[in-house]
Amino acid sequence: GKYYLAQNLYVTARKHFEEITGDSPFAVESSYLAARCILLSGEYEMAAEAFGIIVDRYKNLESEKIKGVWEKFYNWSKLGLADALLESGDYNRAKPLYKRFLEPEHESNLAAPALLGLAELSEKQKDWTESEKYLDTYNDRYGVDEAYIAEEQAIDTVESIPPDYPAKPPVSLAARRY
Repeated sequence: GKYYLAQNLYVTARKHFEEITGDSPFAVESSYLAARCILLSGEYEMAAEAFGIIVDRYKNLESEKIKGVWEKFYNWSKLGLADALLESGDYNRAKPLYKRFLEPEHESNLAAPALLGLAELSEKQKDWTESEKYLDTYNDRYGVDEAYIAEEQAIDTVESIPPDYPAKPPVSLAARRY
């Protein structure tokens, strides 16, 4: 499945990931990767459902049991759920999921994509100030995003920019680094 995922053949990759049964040691990872393929295919409601199943399945496990690999895919699934909800327009459910990764006790390597998700969410709600706040926090912590610079340079070449367009270009799902 990973070979097909790397080739952007999401439907084929997803079929391979879904063939792995729940008793396999790779079940958690394959469930996550299948849900990720659904998200990347643009089926956002279905992706939210798939990520939600993973989160629900593993949220009640004892903390010792989800440490390590399971915890990693559990948290990535929560981020995937937030991304799917964002893309499907369910901002009220996506926002708290992203914000949780910014809390000191939950902050992890997923704080960076969570900040970008919050910036994109705020932008979709036309809250340019809030979007800029999250982008500035991201840039302060992790450096300036090259995708942002490329978009900014592209905008400089545009002759007419809509009056409500933000000072900073949109953050795209593809620009996230996870």
